[in-house]
Amino acid sequence: MILGLLVLLVAGLLSGALAWILAVQVLRLVRRRSRSAYLSESKKRFTHAVSALFVVIGMYYALIAVDIPNREKTILRHILLVSLCITLAWVLVKVIRVVEAILLEKYPVEVLPVNSRARRYRTLTQVVRRLLTVIVILLAALFTLTVFAPIRTVGGHLIASAGVASIVLGIAAQGTLGQVFAGLQLAFTDALRVDDVVVLEGEWGRIENVYLTHVIVRSWDERRIVLPTTYFTTKPYQNWTKYETRVLGTIDIKLDFTADIDHIRQKVQELLEENENWDRKYWVLEMTDVSESTVTVRLTASAPNGPQVWWLKVQIREALYKYVRDHHPQWLPRGRSAYQP
Repeated sequence: MILGLLVLLVAGLLSGALAWILAVQVLRLVRRRSRSAYLSESKKRFTHAVSALFVVIGMYYALIAVDIPNREKTILRHILLVSLCITLAWVLVKVIRVVEAILLEKYPVEVLPVNSRARRYRTLTQVVRRLLTVIVILLAALFTLTVFAPIRTVGGHLIASAGVASIVLGIAAQGTLGQVFAGLQLAFTDALRVDDVVVLEGEWGRIENVYLTHVIVRSWDERRIVLPTTYFTTKPYQNWTKYETRVLGTIDIKLDFTADIDHIRQKVQELLEENENWDRKYWVLEMTDVSESTVTVRLTASAPNGPQVWWLKVQIREALYKYVRDHHPQWLPRGRSAYQP
């Protein structure tokens, strides 16, 4: 009994060591022929999983040859089959992540703000990777459970009553499945992409990540808003970067009706030229309203993306207010009263 266990242990260790050596050599060869920076870090991510898988495989086949009582051999066989399912799933998940990383390297993060095609494929790749990971884990759990005879028997009874079970499970999982299908719809229809700038619930933010069941939106003040994927398929929202990342921002300013609009326009142009958030493509200053004591001027200017247009609006509004306050205070809105004796 003890000798048999030692043989199993030695066989497993030898198989794992051989697999580790082969995996390192293969990865070294691939790194020489590939420009992927991810493969330089894949040794720790991939070789451990492959080594563990081959340790289990070596012990499983060594179990056939060793002299161990049938009862203990059956128990060890079940343990090794469960371990085989788990380690195989581990290897497949690592393979999926390696493939994802290699594909994402074709669309580097640096080009995301200006390349909608890159953002689309990055979003699609990440969603598909998560879907495949979930499928692999579920299949591994299913095969692990079927190793045990009592569970197989229960499974047969469940299949016989699949009509009732499917109805119950369908009702219970309706919300979750709806979110999963909504996440796939967002990815495959290109309705939403990572790094899109959106306006929802009265505030704007940037799409930080798209998962199967939820979307994380990073707001302008660094808060994380977590919304179900069904929100983006059932409710209207603004997508400022659907076709291009350049966006327009507007500022409304109230001034006294004696203000020199041409002078204000010239000053606004100077402020825009000094501001790094303006993309030097478009701006206009127009008078949009006149009341009894004030006029409203509206500045419209363009910026490369949503966050920059926000800071452009904030900085220009503040700088223009300071200029009027310090140099032309008479242009600030004020009340008037007439006295007639």
